[in-house]
Amino acid sequence: MSRYHRGWSNQQLPAAFFLLLLGFAVKAPVFPLHTWLPTVAMEGPPRSRPS
Repeated sequence: MSRYHRGWSNQQLPAAFFLLLLGFAVKAPVFPLHTWLPTVAMEGPPRSRPS
């Protein structure tokens, strides 16, 4: 290995993986994070028809 190698450390790699996993879980409708969505969708105004 080169002395200029700047890879991920043993502490940074699991943290980065967890943060990416959390970000994708929030973006996708994963169960514990989006349970409020059907309730809000039902309480909102009706969708208008396109003209």
